[in-house]
Amino acid sequence: MEGKILLEVKDLKKYYIPRGRKKAAVRAVDGVSFQIPAGTTYGLVGESGCGKTTVGKTILHLAEATGGQILLDGQDIVPYRGKELRRLWMRVQMIFQDPFSSMDPKKTIYQIVAEPLKEFGLCPAKEVRERVVETLESCGMSEDCLDRYPHEFSGGQRQRICIARALISGPEFIVCDEPVSALDVSVQAQVINLLKKLQKEKRMAYLFISHDLSVVEHVSDYVGVMYLGRLVETAPKKELFSNPRHPYTQALLSAVPVPQLHRTQKRIVLAGDVPSADAPPSGCPFHTRCRECQEICKTQVPKKRDCGNGHEVWCHFDFGK
Repeated sequence: MEGKILLEVKDLKKYYIPRGRKKAAVRAVDGVSFQIPAGTTYGLVGESGCGKTTVGKTILHLAEATGGQILLDGQDIVPYRGKELRRLWMRVQMIFQDPFSSMDPKKTIYQIVAEPLKEFGLCPAKEVRERVVETLESCGMSEDCLDRYPHEFSGGQRQRICIARALISGPEFIVCDEPVSALDVSVQAQVINLLKKLQKEKRMAYLFISHDLSVVEHVSDYVGVMYLGRLVETAPKKELFSNPRHPYTQALLSAVPVPQLHRTQKRIVLAGDVPSADAPPSGCPFHTRCRECQEICKTQVPKKRDCGNGHEVWCHFDFGK
């Protein structure tokens, strides 16, 4: 990876231990590692329940890590508490999947967007309104919306307001948790282009969590593919989309719609369901659904294999071109 590494996740684990039941811990995230250089976007993809949102929440301390390190500018933020967390949240913010549920319906837009400024004491009281207006306008919203409430806006407008709220504290890093999945396709394009414009202007880094590979291909510089709490493949965007090496990644990419009328793509249909995270299969976690499964896959966990050009895969075999 080129450029200064802003965020590095090392062997991150998040286990949920059931109370009052004799069951194994749910391994929502189980040893995930990746790096995000300043000013770039790392796309994290996978089926629902693979742990990608938990990774984002753990980075922001919305869920406490069970193990591993999260380095921001080389400083481990996992042990942060109290005042250290408040300083962290000025630098790291999150855009949630559902903009309506992430806003207090009883507060005006001015109160919602101004809250980080007041909470962190980032500017004098007399300058708060001006800063709020300036930030909202940079996100495509006008001053007229300040005294209105969330229910008075469309989904796309609400997400722009949430982006303004995340932006107003001047963060260096933003977790985008499926920020366009609840929006119409035409509005999705507008919001994605807004995020890219803001990133270029402010040189922020994004962790872009999504299940939509076509969106990830458009916005990301690097991509990580998760399955059952673990990364199975990670690479620069062009490398991963042109030469996927893991059978799971190949299956996901085969499901992406092809816009050309006369071009067809062979669909790889995965058999069975995703195993439970509290009882993962032995060996490779994907072997129960893999069309290329062999005996070694059932008993041995695959180690990371470096394929060159920043391309890493967790598989016993190489299924690249």
